Amino acid sequence: MDQRVLQAARPAIGLLQGLLLLGLYRASSGQIWPATNGLIFAPLVLTALFVPLIAISGLGNMRPVPLAVWIALRPHSARR
Repeated sequence: MDQRVLQAARPAIGLLQGLLLLGLYRASSGQIWPATNGLIFAPLVLTALFVPLIAISGLGNMRPVPLAVWIALRPHSARR
C-alpha cells in the first residue's frame, strides 16, 4: 500500500473511532438509546474499541480486500 495512503488512513480511522466513542459516551451520559439496552451497548463499545485497532494493525501488512474481509469477519468469529 502506498505510504501516503497509510499516513492518511491511520488518522482517519482514529478520528472515526473517536467520534464513535464520543457518541457512545454521550448516549451513556444522557441515558438514551443504545445506552439504555446493555445487550446492544456493551458489544458496540467493545467493537468501537477493538475493530479500529485491528484495522490499523493490518493496514501496512495486508492487501485492502483481504483486510476488509478480515475486519468484517473478525468480531463475529469470537462468538464461536
